[in-house]
Amino acid sequence: MAFSGSNFIVSNNGECYLRMKLPDDGTTVINIPNKTITLWDIVCKVAEKKGYTPGDYIILAEKGSKKIKPDLSASLENYIDYNLKLVSVEDKNEFIINNRKSSVMNSPASKKINFKMKKYNFPATIDEEQIKKKQQNNGSGSEFNLRIGKSKKSFSLFIFRRSSSTLMDSKLSTNSLQDEMCNEEHELDRQDSLNGENCSFASMNSIENPTTPIVDGITVRESSLIDIEGKTEEHTNYHTIRKTIVSSNNMSNSNSTLRRNTFRKHQRSQTDNISLKGRESYNSGVVYIIYSDGEKSDMQFPLEVTMDVILSCASKKKELNEEIYTLQTENGEKIQLDRVLKYYLLDNNLKSGNVNTFKLVEGEKFYSTVCVNENDQDVMILQYKNTYDEDLQVMAGTIDKLIERATDNSEKDDTFLDIFLLTYRAYIKPMEFFQLLTARFNCELPPDPTEDDIKYFEDMKGLIQSNVVKVMEYWVKHHWHDFAVYPDLEENLISFINELKPYEEYTQRVEDFECQIEIQKKKYEDMFGYIKTVEKIGKVMDSMLSELDPCIVAEQLCLYDFKLMKNIHPIEYLNQIWGNKENEDSPCLNFFISRFNLESFWAATEVLKEEDLKKRIEALKKIILLTKSCLDNNNFFSTFALISGLSTNAVQRLKKTWEGLPSKVKITFTEMEKLMDPSRNMRNYRMELESKEPPIIPFLPIYLKDLTFINDGNQSKVDNMINFDKLRMMSSRVHDLISLTDKTYSFKENPIIQNYLAKPTKIVDDKTLKEMSQKCEK
Repeated sequence: MAFSGSNFIVSNNGECYLRMKLPDDGTTVINIPNKTITLWDIVCKVAEKKGYTPGDYIILAEKGSKKIKPDLSASLENYIDYNLKLVSVEDKNEFIINNRKSSVMNSPASKKINFKMKKYNFPATIDEEQIKKKQQNNGSGSEFNLRIGKSKKSFSLFIFRRSSSTLMDSKLSTNSLQDEMCNEEHELDRQDSLNGENCSFASMNSIENPTTPIVDGITVRESSLIDIEGKTEEHTNYHTIRKTIVSSNNMSNSNSTLRRNTFRKHQRSQTDNISLKGRESYNSGVVYIIYSDGEKSDMQFPLEVTMDVILSCASKKKELNEEIYTLQTENGEKIQLDRVLKYYLLDNNLKSGNVNTFKLVEGEKFYSTVCVNENDQDVMILQYKNTYDEDLQVMAGTIDKLIERATDNSEKDDTFLDIFLLTYRAYIKPMEFFQLLTARFNCELPPDPTEDDIKYFEDMKGLIQSNVVKVMEYWVKHHWHDFAVYPDLEENLISFINELKPYEEYTQRVEDFECQIEIQKKKYEDMFGYIKTVEKIGKVMDSMLSELDPCIVAEQLCLYDFKLMKNIHPIEYLNQIWGNKENEDSPCLNFFISRFNLESFWAATEVLKEEDLKKRIEALKKIILLTKSCLDNNNFFSTFALISGLSTNAVQRLKKTWEGLPSKVKITFTEMEKLMDPSRNMRNYRMELESKEPPIIPFLPIYLKDLTFINDGNQSKVDNMINFDKLRMMSSRVHDLISLTDKTYSFKENPIIQNYLAKPTKIVDDKTLKEMSQKCEK
């Protein structure tokens, strides 16, 4: 398949495709007979595909800075080198001209910079039932059906082709939906979760209690909790970012000099009306408090409670004024009071290791978060990564401040940049992001600059411009998908590169840049061509399963599915969460998703097409052995698909067929079915997955489900700043997913079997499958 221009595609078999830009800035690809088609016929084809009314739309054509409204009776051939966009008749004059913008560079000394001390806490995600209810109310999403035994269980993932997520601002439960937290915690219906704004839970026990179990070296009491109920004053500037402790990616200080603040004023919740609740304590730990008079007392708390709540409880117990007290370790290490108990109890975040004993002392209170304020506006929230050094990582920021940080050498490595470029689409469009970058490159002195402004401009301009080019290079190398989907973005990029050519210091970088563009274009064309090829691959082949060894078929199925998954760009996973379902910006992921049903129906068809009982038993046995081989080869995707196919009612009702299986094969199938148990957040599958090493083809919906929960369960903004910590979590989950394909399978491709697996014999109609089943066994 070759590309002509930027929007007209000719496939290897001579079929023609045209990429069109839609009114909402998405894109679509339509099949056309040839390039002599009229523009009106193109409007009609797009309108038919998208459900538009043809008479309400026209076509606008753009080539570089030239923008025209062509006659719809004209032939596409006259505009083959133009980028074509379908626009509403009412919007025909709203054609955006992308003029180069500039930005003002002020020195830090001329800015009014200070650090406002606020409390930012970290609960976050809502639970699965709330998500399901929300999706049902919105009427969005779809169900992914898993069939287990004879009963069909609906495992609603509401993630395939889902609409843009509406972020929730409601009060959120602390039930974590991140993969690193997907352990035994998911088994519990934690009604005793802590919401820092409303209530606190603690259990106060006698130090003499001799029946205290030890877990991971930390004393934990499985006794009833005391619920601290009562009126809670609303915290001033209290914000929820997320539940778990921040990641350990290396982040450096911002360009401004940050002086660590040691004291923060804030209103604190009052712990009144203590009452015994008498319920089991799950996921909790015991801490020991040493008072100034030497008395030692133990208290039991949930691991997700913040240290300031523990301070409040300890002060309340001795009727002390908590405002003048803080917590330290026995060695005198300062405790950041907005951290959760787990941070100190289990996560090795102190120089002295895990601790469960704290001293209550008079002194200044320490917190982990710092809010940067410039010219009376909050622009960034930073967090100290640990308690014993000054390394900071971004938790939230304005888009301008995030771009500034990405281009001013504030970061030690590319971790921040990688997260930013993977996730920025949640807040701005690619073209807007490009314009902000070029504005940063075209930095200027402010009006009436001070000496500090001039010196800072002279010192930093070259560095910032070089870093902007670096960001562009990284964007092209790792996220060419944006430029492929939006041709006008590619044109602006080429124009920007051409503007660099006169400058000698950029000569080599421009050559490398242009070379990288060609490499990425070729990779994308190959990927797009491969998807179109497998979609259009020849006729359905007759069944070969009876002639083949199930282990060989499993190996070929691994190769086939692995290549499809490897082609999926990381952006596509997030497009499923953030993108408009009408946009065709996830071609590889969409095709891979469609494979699940194909393989499921294939498995059912292979069994039901055999009317002879012995042959049917043999077919069922082969599918089960094929499924087991897929599982052994870490192909969970096919494992789930094939089991789902065998769990259809049409197959499950074949009692004689199932009874005819060897007992060993029956046991094998039963064990594999357990893997699909959706209870406890798919715990069986997750544990099996954790025990494997790449290459792995995962059951993809689980990852998309986790991304959905992280997205819907976390605020999009904090104080009108982008919640970058949420983006960090989502980026981490995507990287977890793509890391499964870091290694490749060593099997050798068999072209004949590969062609067979591309379009195997299958019946996709449930009614027909039921009729076939009744023919087999009445």
